[in-house]
Amino acid sequence: PILTNTTILNKNFYLFFLGNFDYVKHGINNAIVGVLWSVSIEEQFYLFCPLIIAWLPRKHLVKVFVTIIILSTYYRFAGTSGKTLNLMQLYHTFSCVSDLAMGALFANLCLNEQFIARIKNIKLYWIILFYIVGFALIIFRADIYHLELTQNEYLKSINFKGGRAFMPRPKQYLHAILPTIYSLFFAFIIVEQVFANRSIFKIGRISIFSKLGKISYGLYCYHMIALFIVTFCFMKLKYNVIQPDKTLIIAEATIAFILTIVISTLSYRFFEKGFLELKEKLVMNPLSNRNLKANNLKQSLHENSIYRF
Repeated sequence: PILTNTTILNKNFYLFFLGNFDYVKHGINNAIVGVLWSVSIEEQFYLFCPLIIAWLPRKHLVKVFVTIIILSTYYRFAGTSGKTLNLMQLYHTFSCVSDLAMGALFANLCLNEQFIARIKNIKLYWIILFYIVGFALIIFRADIYHLELTQNEYLKSINFKGGRAFMPRPKQYLHAILPTIYSLFFAFIIVEQVFANRSIFKIGRISIFSKLGKISYGLYCYHMIALFIVTFCFMKLKYNVIQPDKTLIIAEATIAFILTIVISTLSYRFFEKGFLELKEKLVMNPLSNRNLKANNLKQSLHENSIYRF
């Protein structure tokens, strides 16, 4: 069943792009709107990051982004805010900002011609090794996390009898470090796909990915709405959507995916595209050397067809 509880939902959290703190405070109580928690973190970063770029010399940006990544990783290990430790680790801005800082770090590095040259000339065996290690860490993620005790397992192991206010928690190094490794891996995938001369395969050659990439923002934002519409329709048709069988699950997922693509395409065509065109006119100043390099990088990303991803 899809959670649509609105009794706890604070709309101001989502109006001001603070939806992730609704999750941290109340837990997952509305999956349809709550899915925008990650968009909230992105917007918070997009408001903060330009100030760093505007106020600091470019030579210090790498240090700043690396520092943010380190502090965010440490926060996942030492932070205590949120309803539970797991909610803090998953949804708090300080916990997730390392992913965005990693993207900003690599974007800044891609303005360096020497960095791009190294990526272009990277050996095939290194590329293969990075992919093997990266995908292995993803595939066996649950098993890796299970190497550490959960909160309840830790409390049982020490026979804890105290109240929740003084509840001790286990040291979870893997839960803190692995998200940073994952973001590093995905950043590597992007630069390798765009610049490397010896790639195993260029995903941009598959045109459907480029087309879906253009509407990827809508695919994320609208997929729960589409799923709710489909589930509601099947419920009205007297299907058991609470305990669906495999056939119903496949049918719901397929129809919801198609509906999501339709909604996202309309959203991109009649809403998002106008803002993207406005951004092109307002943001880039061709007289700026930094922006000129950014324009060249952007053009390279467009040519390699994975820019929207």
